[in-house]
Amino acid sequence: MKNTTLGSMSSGGGQGKDNTLTAHQQRMYSFLLNGGQWSAVELAKQLPDRDPRSTIRFLRNKGIPVSDKWVRGEYSNHKLYFVH
Repeated sequence: MKNTTLGSMSSGGGQGKDNTLTAHQQRMYSFLLNGGQWSAVELAKQLPDRDPRSTIRFLRNKGIPVSDKWVRGEYSNHKLYFVH
């Protein structure tokens, strides 16, 4: 798998942080950058990712500002994930 360097996207000055993304993480990041707000279920359907929440956690740990908001439904609640 090819790794992609984040460069200036990494927060925290880059000290002690690995600022590269695996191909899998890069797919998720690119998908979120294209816009829209996506639930974990929608992300799992669009990308070959069984656990998109884990991938989002790794992206956040690498300094990528993935935002989320709760959506309250009649029968269930879930988060929508997005990048500004």
